[in-house]
Amino acid sequence: MTERDPASPTAGPDRGRFIPGDEESAETNGLAIASLMLGIVWLFGVGSILAIALGYVSIRQIRDSGGRQGGRAIAIAGLVVGIVGLASLAVLIAFIVSSAHHEPKLPGPGG
Repeated sequence: MTERDPASPTAGPDRGRFIPGDEESAETNGLAIASLMLGIVWLFGVGSILAIALGYVSIRQIRDSGGRQGGRAIAIAGLVVGIVGLASLAVLIAFIVSSAHHEPKLPGPGG
């Protein structure tokens, strides 16, 4: 059986208390926030491309910071929203291209 360290944050009355230097106190990476915002704004695909790029860069920065920076979940969310936005742009372009070459099969008014 192992002994618990009485100074441990998970032991005694300090359990669950915020401790400076903990992961929650890490500064949020600015590129992660920018990635999420650009992914949400979309800007006809330009925002999505930038969201993917900034999300990837911010994930690497957060990983390389050794715990000094946080926001990995925000960066992943920005990356995912950017990918979804880019996919929706592809669907929109495919729809426009396919509908531009077809005449309606139902007769219109007066036809």
